[in-house]
Amino acid sequence: MGNKNASFAGKTLFVDLSKGEIWTKPQPQEEAAAMIGGGGLNAKLALELIPPKISPLSPKNALIIGAGPLVGTGLMSSPKTVLTTKGALTGTILSSPAGHFGPALKRAGYDQLAVTGKASSPVYLQINDEEVRLCSAEQLWGKDIFEATEILWQLHPNSTVACIGQAGENQVAFANILINKEATWCRGGPGAVMGSKNLKAIVVRGNSRVPLADGERFKALAKKCYE
Repeated sequence: MGNKNASFAGKTLFVDLSKGEIWTKPQPQEEAAAMIGGGGLNAKLALELIPPKISPLSPKNALIIGAGPLVGTGLMSSPKTVLTTKGALTGTILSSPAGHFGPALKRAGYDQLAVTGKASSPVYLQINDEEVRLCSAEQLWGKDIFEATEILWQLHPNSTVACIGQAGENQVAFANILINKEATWCRGGPGAVMGSKNLKAIVVRGNSRVPLADGERFKALAKKCYE
């Protein structure tokens, strides 16, 4: 039957913007199986990372992105990936799904991305498989989402770009995050949280395939779904 943990990448990527530190942790597969999707994995991590009663715009707030087991497999309607944070609009935990981003994150080798802290100056996060780095976004700050995304595509071809515009930079409570100029994480103001961290964009490129335990059986089931 193959690897029972197939389709999970098995790692969570952590980024502390205040310290400029980046590291990974294994994702326990029994937790992944129990939580099932990105929203469940995010809820557990939010409980660990987001302190009670903090402001949504505090550096202590976390921006957590989780991709479930079907993300990146090619099954129809499966690319939606959940973003979880304490929202600027309501001051409560939000869970917002959007397309495009998750398949790239999974192909880069991560089930989740968790960003905490606040950069001292505008930055964007670049993920290219195991190569992860923080880059200056001074030249992007003040530009709208469309222009900033185009610039990032020129710098990083064939990448997926999640970006904020001026509303997010200025921490407007209902600001959204736009992915590849099409999909949105918009519920509850996650763009304002991203802007409060001086994080202009997240750029992801993954070059691996999401493994399947039984590829032929999966293709047959996927075909039935399409039909």
